[in-house]
Amino acid sequence: MEEMTRLFNLAFQLLHDTVLLAIAIFFLFLALSYLLFNPVRKMLKDRQEKIATDIDTALADKKDAAALKAEYEAKLKNIDKEADQILSEARQKALKNEAKIEDAELLNCVRYHHGKYLKNAQIAADDLAYITYYADNVAAFTDRREASEQEDGFDKTIPLDSVFNILNGNHGKSHYAMQVLNPKEDINYPTEAPVAMNEHFYKTVVDQITDNLLGIKLDEEYVNSLLSVLEANLTYIPSSTSKRELADISLFDHVKITAAVASCVEQYLAAQKEKNYREVLFENAKESYEKPMFLLYSMDISGIQNFIYSIGDKGALKGLRARSFYLEIMMEHIIDELLEKVSLSRTNLIYTGGGHCYMLLPNTSEVLEILESYEKQVNQWLLETFDISLYIACGYVVASANHLRNVPEGSYSELYQNISKMLSGKKTHRYSADVIRHLNRKAHDGERECSVCRRV
Repeated sequence: MEEMTRLFNLAFQLLHDTVLLAIAIFFLFLALSYLLFNPVRKMLKDRQEKIATDIDTALADKKDAAALKAEYEAKLKNIDKEADQILSEARQKALKNEAKIEDAELLNCVRYHHGKYLKNAQIAADDLAYITYYADNVAAFTDRREASEQEDGFDKTIPLDSVFNILNGNHGKSHYAMQVLNPKEDINYPTEAPVAMNEHFYKTVVDQITDNLLGIKLDEEYVNSLLSVLEANLTYIPSSTSKRELADISLFDHVKITAAVASCVEQYLAAQKEKNYREVLFENAKESYEKPMFLLYSMDISGIQNFIYSIGDKGALKGLRARSFYLEIMMEHIIDELLEKVSLSRTNLIYTGGGHCYMLLPNTSEVLEILESYEKQVNQWLLETFDISLYIACGYVVASANHLRNVPEGSYSELYQNISKMLSGKKTHRYSADVIRHLNRKAHDGERECSVCRRV
């Protein structure tokens, strides 16, 4: 009997209790699974789904926010473009209504001289606005340089800085006072005194230019008069008010170089029989920067010192002044006559002084023929008038827009070095063999050389 009460060497009662406990635990687990675990699982699943939904919503909101930001920035850009376009159209209307300018192409040059306006402009492919756009870019290459302390944005109160601020490694802070050229006022020397341009000054300048335009007929005869008006009003206004750029080039110089480049480009393309300005100067502008469109031309009078100082003792001071003034006037006349022969104005005159000058001319066969002929004509006149006392050496180098913008580095200074070598060569070989033979056979009435004019 004792053996029946034991199984696996365990008491039957203990085994019975163990089985009942296991069954009770099993049913308790089932009950808990139904009453507790399943709701917890459902709660965790719902939580997981909610988190996933929140993540998806956040991502969607982020994309929407990025899209809204991009749309907002695009609208801001469009607002700036629209504002610029409105200003550009306003300038055009002001010239038409206030200055009474009716020439359609001239007004287009004002309205579309920036690429963002020209891109969608409904104008002919041979409109002069494309030449103006191209010339403005080339001029900007030459006078826009980055400042050492760069900031974003523009400041219309920036005055014109002195070009001597950065000369020879200087770090000057001088600038010019806010004024226009006026012979009745003192010379506007650069100072470090605080100067802030204001709207009243700019409005005064605009009004003065408008009044002067009303009194000028816009044709070839009055181009130099227009240049004088712009020089008087724009000489002390910076060409750029960007905080990222140096402000030491005047708006007058920028406008003058733009006009010079435009004149050369127009003649060059005409000589090439090219009429599609849009394709050449706008769509393929980078390629056109390599084209040899320009001539850097120079004239230098030789024998100035001997000519000026070959005077008698009586009235020496007056004689010095008179001869110096005479040479200056003679040089100005030679420049104006040459520019007229090549159908250009004084906008193409880069520099003149001390019997020397530089000009920017178009690189065409017609211009080259005129230069050669005119050099011979002037030197023949100098021989007949002053014998061998005075001689004018002329020379030129071919240049592209990239040379003018100093691309590659050093190419701009190389232009002047090459032209200097050409002038030096001509000074050492003034006359041809025929001229020298003519001089040797020349008969003289007297026997002694005049102490004043050095002629026999």
